[in-house]
This record gives sequence, structure tokens and C-alpha cells, in this order.
Amino acid sequence: MFQKTTLKNGLRVLTSSMPGSFSVGICALVKVGSRYENEKNAGITHFSEHMFLKGSRKWPSQKDLSFIIEGSGAYFNGLTSKELTLFEIQIPKEKAIKGIEILLDMVLYSQIKKEDFEKEKGVINQEINRRYDSPQGYIWNLIDETMWSGNSLGQNTAGYKETIQKLQTKDLREFFEKFYIPQNMVISAAGNINHQDFVKNVEKFFDKKFEERKGKLEFLPLKEKQKEPNLKIEFRKTEQSHFILGVKTFDINHPDKFILNVINSLLGVGWSSRLMLNIRSQKGLAYSIHSGTDYLSDTGRLIINSGVKNEMISVVMKEVVKELKRFKKEKVSDSELTQAKEKIKGRFLFGVELPEDQAEWYGRQELFQNKIFRPEEILAKIDKVSSEDILKVAQKLFVSKNLSLALIGPFKEKDKKIFKEILKKID
Repeated sequence: MFQKTTLKNGLRVLTSSMPGSFSVGICALVKVGSRYENEKNAGITHFSEHMFLKGSRKWPSQKDLSFIIEGSGAYFNGLTSKELTLFEIQIPKEKAIKGIEILLDMVLYSQIKKEDFEKEKGVINQEINRRYDSPQGYIWNLIDETMWSGNSLGQNTAGYKETIQKLQTKDLREFFEKFYIPQNMVISAAGNINHQDFVKNVEKFFDKKFEERKGKLEFLPLKEKQKEPNLKIEFRKTEQSHFILGVKTFDINHPDKFILNVINSLLGVGWSSRLMLNIRSQKGLAYSIHSGTDYLSDTGRLIINSGVKNEMISVVMKEVVKELKRFKKEKVSDSELTQAKEKIKGRFLFGVELPEDQAEWYGRQELFQNKIFRPEEILAKIDKVSSEDILKVAQKLFVSKNLSLALIGPFKEKDKKIFKEILKKID
């Protein structure tokens, strides 16, 4: 059972009761990510996430925090994305109150020590290097730059070496004061817990200084000005070409996103998807090829990614475009549509089965959506999608002006013309 309480300071507290669970998952979600940054402080959100494990008010060092977390049988994790910073702790149900204490002490009362701060710059630089050295990882940075050029969405979430090096401890303190405010945060938990008890224990950890924080929360809106396919090629002497094809789609609150989810399932999710059956099973052109969706506050995308032999990249791109065009011209059969829906529903249910996953799922909805959907409501929306809905959405989205291609391999700028012509054939 899902319950919500909004505290006097504006912080929202959610719980989902899972009586049979042996553990509790607790998440602190903050509505801030790399798109809230600019060219001068790119990477500060990700940097702040790293600093939370360096010490808190009660446990002042990374060693202290690590020992209390793992000594409680718990697991901690954090992530930074375009619009969200998330911290989660998974802990045995008997120690749920200790989990609240640890998580909130880290997130609300982080200790920013200059020595730790300077050391972490080197750690983050290594993280940036590692991603750049991996074409299948770096291609995600490249597609962001390609799709969202000129907007903070196109910046590297981890930042850049030059921006990281210039950050100072005062920058992080100002960042916390601006974004880590009650109205911009959600505390969400799931597992064998009582809602009122959880709320009372959360309320214990706020001091007056935190409750008085007020920030101006805004990001640079995305302006849609694309008129033809966007392309970005990075030359590397690789054994394989790595690519991501992105299609601009809907924002997180658009009702047609459920139709797009079904299209995505049909296109590139699992072994039974059209891309895997065509490009791997039938033609043997790639080891794997997948699709996925991203939804943000004012935009979204469908992405297709793979790694293929250098000499076969044009062939694969033509097959991908052919599969997208197929959605615009042919009705999906009843049997294939049913199969795709069942695939979505099964994976969705698996994805919210664990306490930590359910806590995150409810928390994300509270932060970004106009309402919170229960699992059965999501399943009902998927069931309602028809083949006519798919035709309508595909005809609207699958046009050349919505496409962006990022490519890493032994190709040069002059090759852009070839790939652009392939993409234009989707019209």
C-alpha cells in the first residue's frame, strides 16, 4: 500500500508497504542534475554525489561511513543523471531506523573537507578517462552532444577535466544551499515498514538551517530547431563501429509515452525484438542491438545502439531505418502486439519487485510526474495500446528531422553525407 505525507517544511515522504519483505529500501531523491549546470560548473552535480560518502556530521570520514553502512548489513549507492540525483540505502528491516539516520545524515549534513575535495578531483578525472577509453561508453556522451547541442542537456554528466579542476569547496556549499532544499526533495521507502513511524523518524533529522533554505530552481529550456538529421562522427581506429541513433520523442508526462514504450518493446527489447531477429538472427550483422527510451521534463528520446563491423555500418543503418519505416506503414499483428505487451509487463513487475526498486519508482514519479501511478494502472495503460495507436505515433515521430546519429569508428567528416542520406530515407 502506497502512502504520502508532505511535511511542514515541504519535504515529501512516501512509503510502500511490503509486509513479506526482509529488508527496507530507502531513497533520497533530489530534483537536480547536469542540465541545471552551465559551461563553467559542468560536473558539479556529479561531484557533489561523490562527496556525500566522504563524511557526515555524525560519521565524519569515509571510513566511518563505510563501517557503519556495511556493519549494519546495508548497501549504499548514488547516481547522477540529467535531472536527478539519487541516494539509496538497502538495509535489513530490523535496522530501518538506522538506515534513515545514515542516509539523511549523509545527504543533509555532508562534511566538505578541502583535502577530500582535492583528492576526489583526481578520482573523477579517472572516471572521465575510463569512459572516454571505452567507445561503447563514450558513445553515450557523443549522442547527448549530438541531440542537444547548445543546451546543458548536451554536456557530459561527469563534467570535464577543466571544469572539475576549477571547482572550489565554496561552489559545492552554494550548490547544496540552492538545490538541497525541502521542496526539491523526496524521501521514499519500501519494505516491511509502518508509514507513520517512518515519517516520525524522518522528521527528527531536520535542523532550522536546512528548513530555511530557499533556492531558485531552473534550467535552460530546450528549443526545438532541428530541420534535418544531426550527425556527429568521432574518428578512431577501432575494430568495430559503435553508434547510437536517437529519435526525439515525448516528455515524461506525455500520454503517448505508453504507446512509445510498446513500440520500443517491439523494436529492440529482448531476443524477440525486430532488430535482434533481423540484424542478429537473420543477417548476422551484429552481436547485439537494442533500443530504449529516456523521458525528461520537456523532451524525450528513443535510442538504438550497437557495435558492428566497420565495413557493415552502412548496411546496418539501412536496416534500422527500414525497421522504423515499417512501423509507419504496417499494422502490428495482434499476436506480436500481445507478445510485446507481455514482455513490458513482465519486465516492469520484475523492476519494482525489490524494496529499493519500488522506493525509487514511487519517488521518481513524485518528483517528475503529475500523478503517481500504481503498478496495476501502468499495466492497464499498456494493455490499452492498439496497433492504430502505434501507426499514429510512428508516423509523427519517425521523420528525418527528429533523428540524430552519433558514430565512433574509422570514419571522417566527408562520410557524413553518406549517413545523412541513409537517415533521410525514413521520410
